[in-house]
Amino acid sequence: MVTKQGNKINDSIFKELIRRGYSLEGNTRIWNIADSKLWYTTEKQAQKFIDLKASKTYKEGVVDKENELISKTIKDILGSMDKNGMNILDITSRDGKKAEELLKHLKDEVTLKYCPTDFSEYMTKRASKRISALGIEEIEGYVPEISKFKDFRKVANEIREKGFDKTLFLLLGNSLGNFEINEMLFELRKAMKEGDLLLIGNALNTEWKWKILQPYGSKEIQEFFIEVPKQLGIKEENLKFKIGFKNSRVEISFVLKENTTITNDGMEVGLLRGDNFLVCASAKYTKKDMLGFLNMYFDEVNLLTTPHNSYALALCKK
Repeated sequence: MVTKQGNKINDSIFKELIRRGYSLEGNTRIWNIADSKLWYTTEKQAQKFIDLKASKTYKEGVVDKENELISKTIKDILGSMDKNGMNILDITSRDGKKAEELLKHLKDEVTLKYCPTDFSEYMTKRASKRISALGIEEIEGYVPEISKFKDFRKVANEIREKGFDKTLFLLLGNSLGNFEINEMLFELRKAMKEGDLLLIGNALNTEWKWKILQPYGSKEIQEFFIEVPKQLGIKEENLKFKIGFKNSRVEISFVLKENTTITNDGMEVGLLRGDNFLVCASAKYTKKDMLGFLNMYFDEVNLLTTPHNSYALALCKK
């Protein structure tokens, strides 16, 4: 049986599917489209992520843990900041919510200028509005390079010209695991000047795999990530949610229930029952591994964890 194409196809996601192709695990075809830039290609997707962050599961698994650690280490953060003023470069800013709690602590102690960067312009506009409501100025005239925000050196240099000499880079909300860690940390270090700071918040790999997977099995997670294969023209009822922990990373995927053919711009792709669409691969590092990576790239590293080492907040200085 071959089901008919469903929704209108998203060109960006379709092109990534074609470019990457599939790999084989036994007889199963794995289409790896686990790229965070594909999560927010539309305002609908962006809004679904905002809805996800408001869920109880996400709040307890990420937000509460990160904010608890921020409260504990805020004196160290303030003690390392330039009192003449700091730029805040919010990497993967989303809607600004994950930076908000930190900036509430900082805004009365240090003059700040804020710059959100993300793949979604919808998100950066929401972030600017949220942080402006705290009384913090946005870096005037700077337009984020939405599709190329990993070019941190260019971004950092541009905001220094429009803001202060020193910058606090933020990579909060469990975002580090969505990137290749060595590439990300290498690029960040190159973008930083001596005296710049980097604050990372990320979940850790623990002995209790069920605790790692638990937040990822929520209804909100499924509703958010299913938008990726749906925008390939695959009907929702033809997709089965799958979650697992493999190679020290959480993998979220959707399995095709029936053969499907999708057509876009004259190109046809035949999809088979059992095909697996990997949409998220979030790496989890042990405390020891995380410290090892950070000490490779930064001169000073202060890492604080929650009880049982389930979440870490790292303050790094160049």
